[in-house]
Amino acid sequence: MSLRERFPGLTDARLLVAAALAAALAVPAAITVSEWAEKERVVPAETGSSHPGKWHNALTPYLVEPMNCLSSADPCSDVTLKFSAQSGKSEVGVNWVG
Repeated sequence: MSLRERFPGLTDARLLVAAALAAALAVPAAITVSEWAEKERVVPAETGSSHPGKWHNALTPYLVEPMNCLSSADPCSDVTLKFSAQSGKSEVGVNWVG
């Protein structure tokens, strides 16, 4: 007696593997760096940040445009940041890598 006869609701393993591969290889939706940061980024308390926890673009609105310029859909090839010290430039890079 085969497994399919013993378990009539059993799905073909090839279909399961194909579905898992398709899901794993699917291209994620294109979002900007600032959208990604708002959705996914968490600032660890160990960084010494005065605002640890979930990233909020509203706390540093001046960083949104540079982050969006680093997005893959933006035509910019170079992004230069001229800010004062300790104003979030490193966080723009961290969000871009994310």
